[in-house]
Amino acid sequence: MDYSPDEILEIFEELATGDSNYPIITQPPYDVRNGETYIYQLQRIKDTDFLRDGLNGFRQQGANKAFGKDGLIKRYYYMKVEGVLVAKKLVFSLSQKDGQNGSFVILQYIGEDKYMIGKPHGNSKKGKIFASSVKAVGQRLQERSRMIPQPTKIYEQDVKESRAKHGHLFEQHAPVNCARNRKQVEYYKSKELQSLRMNKDEIIGILDMARCPSGKFILDVHMHPNVHVIVAEPFLMKYAKAILQESARNKQLKGLISFDTTFSLSKKITK
Repeated sequence: MDYSPDEILEIFEELATGDSNYPIITQPPYDVRNGETYIYQLQRIKDTDFLRDGLNGFRQQGANKAFGKDGLIKRYYYMKVEGVLVAKKLVFSLSQKDGQNGSFVILQYIGEDKYMIGKPHGNSKKGKIFASSVKAVGQRLQERSRMIPQPTKIYEQDVKESRAKHGHLFEQHAPVNCARNRKQVEYYKSKELQSLRMNKDEIIGILDMARCPSGKFILDVHMHPNVHVIVAEPFLMKYAKAILQESARNKQLKGLISFDTTFSLSKKITK
């Protein structure tokens, strides 16, 4: 049955005071059953990983933001078979803390257990059960694609690290917390490359700046195979050469040369 507003508020009050004995999860629920209730603590702002429960048959139906009690929000997720409602997922939160890092949501599952199972992706031809990954997986794969060119190696590394992290719970967490396959890695790799790709207007803009006679701070531009732009203020180059010449003449003279990191040129300070 559904919780009443008073019952939900009581749980939130206990969580706020630290008097709650309810177990708190920081990973999506797994292998849920009818009537089960979970309390999830958000790990970042607007964290929605608690919805990655492997039950992709649920569809959001809306939210009741009044719910009759003190800014309590009740969100509805329904699972239907041939138009008939067979299961509900109810998500409760407090409006004043909704989406805040460290806040709580309460999840309740209602429906027949035989429907509480994963389903294939809508475009699947093999009928394999599909589960949406948590946000951290995509971020991790994009970051690794910057350093590792081969998607297969990225996938193998992610599986290896996930096994070490989750141990005997790997099979439980893998569907949503680990790279799914090489195809998923290739998707995030292409997404990362797309974010770094320069459009035509940006390329023309850089070339125009390089041709501009005033200042001449862009010394050289290479567009292929990667974009390299060499910049330097002429008068600063003059002083830099003078410092280097003086240092060459006097070995006892120590000069401190620092690099401005505004354009990520360097993060080091060398002597």
